[in-house]
Amino acid sequence: MTIVPQPKVFDDFVRTDPRPANGEDSFSFLNRVASPYWQRVRDFIEAAFAEYPRDDAADIRARFRDRRWPEHVGAWWELYLHALFRAFGFSVEVHPALDGTTARPDFRVWTPGGVLLVEARYVAAGLVSSEQRVGRDDWIIAPLNDLTHPDFMVSIQIHQRGAPQPRRTAVTSGVLEWLDGLDADALAEQSFTDLPRFQGCAGDWRFELQPIAVSRKARGRQRRLVGMGPATGGYDNTVSALRRALKEKARRYGRPSDPLILAVLTTSGFTDTEDVVDALFGSQAVQFDPGRPHDATMIRRRDGFWIAGAGYRGTRISAVLIGDAILPWSVTTRLPRLWVNPGAANPMGAQLDLPTARIDDEGKLALAEAEISAARRFGLNEEWPGPGPPFAREGISG
Repeated sequence: MTIVPQPKVFDDFVRTDPRPANGEDSFSFLNRVASPYWQRVRDFIEAAFAEYPRDDAADIRARFRDRRWPEHVGAWWELYLHALFRAFGFSVEVHPALDGTTARPDFRVWTPGGVLLVEARYVAAGLVSSEQRVGRDDWIIAPLNDLTHPDFMVSIQIHQRGAPQPRRTAVTSGVLEWLDGLDADALAEQSFTDLPRFQGCAGDWRFELQPIAVSRKARGRQRRLVGMGPATGGYDNTVSALRRALKEKARRYGRPSDPLILAVLTTSGFTDTEDVVDALFGSQAVQFDPGRPHDATMIRRRDGFWIAGAGYRGTRISAVLIGDAILPWSVTTRLPRLWVNPGAANPMGAQLDLPTARIDDEGKLALAEAEISAARRFGLNEEWPGPGPPFAREGISG
């Protein structure tokens, strides 16, 4: 019988393009970019994929190669979790069947301390724009980054955002001609507030550029044009997004006989301990007597997913595993933290060498770190995916 080899995640071709991402989707960038740094990232992903069960490999490969960010990053998180549990030496079953329900979690994991069920979830948490403009600024930035100038990069401010996507030629019209008329040596001596400005107009969009003079020794190199901006404002929805994800999964698998872990990936890089505490145990509030407003104290409302009213709720989820900004190129920087439910109906017996958070006997939050670092856990060096920078360094004066 002929055994057909499992296809690889990335395409097999000679890579020659070392440029940073330029408005492209994450998979296209990883598949395209050429450098030893990014090849090590691809090698890690291919090694993780090679250990994934063959019957489930086609699905996760297709989703990882998807241009849509939620599909791509969701597949990455599942691939990472499978690789993590395998790095512990555990046996892992993908999409196991459960008694009493047709729903299937992502993994069943056999550990020396008992069996765990794991459901993976990507949560789009972090900074949310009140104008819902996140991502659309690439309609302006990407065409500009198709341009290159030997002496300048630019900073950008977007003053007005339109609903339809503007024509690329409208975005770039006149930009290089404007830069050609500037003196890089003279502008390098000026303060930022005194620099000339280019007023761009593309459909309903209005934007402003200012030149950034490249240092003499770095002039003439090919580089993306946009070197700074635009700033993004909004509000942080991490707590509400985490609670929403927990509620969606809390009853999906009935009352399984094994502890259930919800593994959540956030990619904002802003998720901190206080966000998770607020989501799980209750949000903070100020309590004070109107007659004595200067004697205010901080309290924690009993409105968390696990603690509400006089007791516990959400007891079907035994623990939550939070991975903040664990992406294909950052697997050695941190491990996900395991938050243990103090009121779990089915407490975890397994002891995992992961950063943990639990409520101690005095009712205080106790944090503990893993004994083995993320790099050592995966058998990588601490500077992985280095040595060396991800892209060629560019000298910019300022």
